[in-house]
Amino acid sequence: MTPMDLSRSWMIPLLRDYVQDTELGFFISFFLPLASQLRSKSAMLTAAGEPSEAKSCDILQRQIWSILPGFCTRPTDLVESLRGIAKILGQALDERPDLQLDVMAALRALVLKNMENDVNRTEVAKYAKNYLPRLLQIYTTEATSDGSNQRLAALETVKIYLKITPQETIDELFEKVVEKLNGDESSQFLLQACVDVAAVLLPYVPIAKLDGVLAFCRTAWVSPDATLQKKGYRCFGELLLSDQEALQAYAAGHMDTFKTDFTQAYSETKPPAKAARLRCLSAMVKRSGLTDKSFLKVVFPEIVMCTKEISENARQSAFELVKEVGNILLSDSSRPEEENVAEYFELMLSGLAGTPDGVAASIVALSHAVYEFRDKLRKPMVDMLMDNMNVLLASNTRDIVTAIFGFFKVIFSRMADFELGPHVARLVKSVSGMEENFRRHFRVKIRDLFTVLIRKFGYTMIVELVPESDHKLINNIRKTQEREKRQKKEKRNDKKSIAGDGGGDGGEEDVDRKSRAGAASIGGRSRAETINDILDELASSDEDGGTVDDKRREKKKKGNVYITEEDDEEIVDFTDPKASQKISSTMPSKSKRKQLDVRVAPDGRIIIDAGGHDRDDDAASLSSRMSGVSLNDKKKGKNRSEDTDGDDDGSFGYQAGGSGIHRPLKSSRKEKPAKKVATGAEYRAKKAGGDVKLKGRPDPYAYIPLDLKSSNKRKKAKLVGQFKGFVKGAKKGAMKGSKDSKSRKRNFQT
Repeated sequence: MTPMDLSRSWMIPLLRDYVQDTELGFFISFFLPLASQLRSKSAMLTAAGEPSEAKSCDILQRQIWSILPGFCTRPTDLVESLRGIAKILGQALDERPDLQLDVMAALRALVLKNMENDVNRTEVAKYAKNYLPRLLQIYTTEATSDGSNQRLAALETVKIYLKITPQETIDELFEKVVEKLNGDESSQFLLQACVDVAAVLLPYVPIAKLDGVLAFCRTAWVSPDATLQKKGYRCFGELLLSDQEALQAYAAGHMDTFKTDFTQAYSETKPPAKAARLRCLSAMVKRSGLTDKSFLKVVFPEIVMCTKEISENARQSAFELVKEVGNILLSDSSRPEEENVAEYFELMLSGLAGTPDGVAASIVALSHAVYEFRDKLRKPMVDMLMDNMNVLLASNTRDIVTAIFGFFKVIFSRMADFELGPHVARLVKSVSGMEENFRRHFRVKIRDLFTVLIRKFGYTMIVELVPESDHKLINNIRKTQEREKRQKKEKRNDKKSIAGDGGGDGGEEDVDRKSRAGAASIGGRSRAETINDILDELASSDEDGGTVDDKRREKKKKGNVYITEEDDEEIVDFTDPKASQKISSTMPSKSKRKQLDVRVAPDGRIIIDAGGHDRDDDAASLSSRMSGVSLNDKKKGKNRSEDTDGDDDGSFGYQAGGSGIHRPLKSSRKEKPAKKVATGAEYRAKKAGGDVKLKGRPDPYAYIPLDLKSSNKRKKAKLVGQFKGFVKGAKKGAMKGSKDSKSRKRNFQT
């Protein structure tokens, strides 16, 4: 077999990204035969035992197919060329799973990029009856782990193709889907897939055919299968959220039936289906409005309970519904506003008499209601809310107490000082009177609450209200706040000084920032965008602290990544296993550090050369200064060698002679020169034992040379014993010197 020429294969990705508005016939005449040849050659190479080249051919033919969506983007010869490739695309959907994603992308491009061209749109719509069944077959077939992308792409392609599909084809497909939904032989997976398909087809189905699929949705609401429940609510939501007039009229005509079935299915709802159910409920609440307040009161407890759901989507939908119900009730112009507010908050306050979970959820809903409708609250309502919270603070349920602390944080951030001032004394008393185990568990929340109170009402007022046992906590909070203020003031001064040195732009930016902060502030505090921002801000920021937007910008700055390059001309090779060592979260310094010359002397001393001197000259001068100095001479008094040569460097040497350890070495063995190190020999007394002090010089001390072996853990015991010997010898010498001194004094006196 001849080797392949892959020198121009790099052009295929470029064609995939940039080819459009061209002739589809060129792909059919040139690229399709080339892809077919490469596939055949891959099979031949696999049979011949050459897997590497076979893989290369297979990759190339798949890359050629990836060019097809570009040729389907506004082709100039669509009407003439589509019939030549339509059958091949259908066969690829049926038989080639490796090409399904590219073929579906090409079909989406044919529909979306030719919507404005009536001739092309009509030509593509002719093949809907050929492609839609194949696409639905892909989606309704249970795929392996590798085929999940194909299923999602197939459903998305169906959604797009339905925009131009003839009504006869849609009706035929919908009848088949309803038949499978009501069939007894359908598997659970097939039922779930058919519900998704029905939800996609629902906006295009005639009103007369909706009853069958909606009947199945009602059955799915009470199914023990959580996934089927969720898909049933999603399908029903397509009907409620549709913007088509026919579907809106159908939903309005059957709304009473929907409400009855919907409320009855609440007890059977599984947690995974609650987010989809709440979206349907939101659409029903908006459609009902003030015309059916009884329905609002029936479903409101469900909305409140969902504020404590684990699913974030369910909680978010519940919070939006709490706000939506409030907007509906407060929009009643036939009554005074205070009555509307009282009716709205009484709906949530009624939950305080329920189960512990219901009480905690009601408090969370109240927190969000206070955040959203703070301007509507009057003093009697604020007093009632605070009185209820102070009573519930003595509860033995931790979830309730946690929700109450969140409520206090929200209301103290949104209400004015004079509105909450009368309740501070009772609040402090309630918090200080909590049981010891609760105070220990909520110590962080208690500290945060006292921090908010001190910011709002001052240290003097709060310290007088708390018992003496909490004075230490209050004082600590005050000191912490003062320290944070000092630090922030210093930072501002530093920024101002830097801005002053850098020009006038920084001052204008600072003024603009302050103006924006002042425009968005309420009561001297920066207004957060959501209630979650309020809670986070109160827990960690100070009165003069930055806004939530500033903190978000700081988090974004912390996410920077830098690459350290040793040489400007050499880039980092990311294929190198050690490339991860070049990645840093901080900006690498561009200035090169001064290289220090670190050496180890023969006696163990570390010599550091900071640059600017000749290494050889330093070594020579050091050697000349240290020559002749030794620590091995232990003779004292008259046995000690004296400086006889008259040199100023204080050098001395030892000459072997005598017997024993002083015997001369054998002539056959080379004499090793004694180690000559600096030990302060100039301090050695010439006519007595020990060292003497010299005028204008440091006091004499004995130094132990550094040795790399000292870091060896295995020789630790030996080194410890050696130093113990040094200390013992020093003590022995000092004691002996003391005795000799006393003896000399006695002899002198006598």
